[in-house]
This record gives sequence, C-alpha cells and structure tokens, in this order.
Amino acid sequence: MKNNDSEFKEFFDGYVDAAMFTSRPDGPPAAQKFSNRALEIFEEDCRAFYDANIEALRTVESDMRRNGIDFWLTREGHGSGFWEHKYKSPHANLYDILDLAAKRCGECEVYIDDGVIEVYGR
Repeated sequence: MKNNDSEFKEFFDGYVDAAMFTSRPDGPPAAQKFSNRALEIFEEDCRAFYDANIEALRTVESDMRRNGIDFWLTREGHGSGFWEHKYKSPHANLYDILDLAAKRCGECEVYIDDGVIEVYGR
C-alpha cells in the first residue's frame, strides 16, 4: 500500500474482498488470491476513485469498507452497490454521485490463470 492511511486501507480491503467474492466460479474457489499485478491495478483504481470522491465517501452513512465493496459492485454492474443505499438515506444525492462515478470507471474484468486471479488488459 503506497499510502498507509487506515481509512483508505479499509476502502481498499472492502474492494478486494468484494472482487474475490464475485470473481470465483460456482462451487469451490478455483483461485484464492490475486496476482501482484491485479492488486496494483486495484490499488490504482481505488486510490483514484477514493481521492476524487473523498468528501462524499466520508459523508454517507456507510463505513469505508462498505464503500469499497460498493465501488466494486457498482462498477461491475452486480445489481448492488451505492445506488441501493439512497432509498433510506438523507444523502441520496451523494449516493447518486458515487454511483455515477463508479460506473464511469468502467468494468474491471478478471480471469483465473494458473490458480491466480488476473485482470484483463491494462
């Protein structure tokens, strides 16, 4: 982790956990870890999103770990994410902003190679 702030680490850890959970095929996990390259890409993406949206992330009711999870779920189009919190929040507009910002990041496609989860492209 290039920056040791604990708030970002929570965000990043939530993102990685969500990516691991949704990246496994059905049944027993075929891969249990991400490649170093995948983690570097994840960290770059998370840092850019986090830095660009820090005020909204700190204002909404969700903790940073949940925000990291929601970033992954929203950008990947998993049918869950930032948008689902707006219906019960006084900060609905901020969840809309986070939802749109995550979708603008585009999907981050992953695949399994020799038992390790990798990222396509980039």
